[in-house]
Amino acid sequence: LFGQSPGGLNASGGSELRPGLTVILGLLSWSLFGEALPPGSGFTFNPLWQTPESERAGIAATLVQAVTAARAAGLISPRVAALELRQASRLTGLFSNITDADIAAAGTAPTPVQDAEWREEEHPRNEKGEFVAAGEGGTGSADPVATAIQF
Repeated sequence: LFGQSPGGLNASGGSELRPGLTVILGLLSWSLFGEALPPGSGFTFNPLWQTPESERAGIAATLVQAVTAARAAGLISPRVAALELRQASRLTGLFSNITDADIAAAGTAPTPVQDAEWREEEHPRNEKGEFVAAGEGGTGSADPVATAIQF
């Protein structure tokens, strides 16, 4: 219609149509109202395809599980988790009410992960926080298995 058709993966043609439609809308405005379009006026394209409700629910459940697992593993901070959920709201329709204030209030550091079987006192460290063998100035007692293995 306006010169060049879209190409490539996921090409919608919206970016190619926008300049031509803007010119046409401007001409229509002058023709019908005798004046230019007001500043800031424009148009949006309604999507031709929308994800079914059942599929969006499945996507949302999978996303929440993934974000929750990453958060529980200490891989992401509460702030990143909130950002991920809000970003997905465009597709899922959920979590669109997470505000910038909510995100700012969320912590930025991931929660440290603590293994249920790990006993910090059994793994001595020096003043720099590095692991050391028992009797080398660290705190705590040595792991008996680790001290039995000599290299």
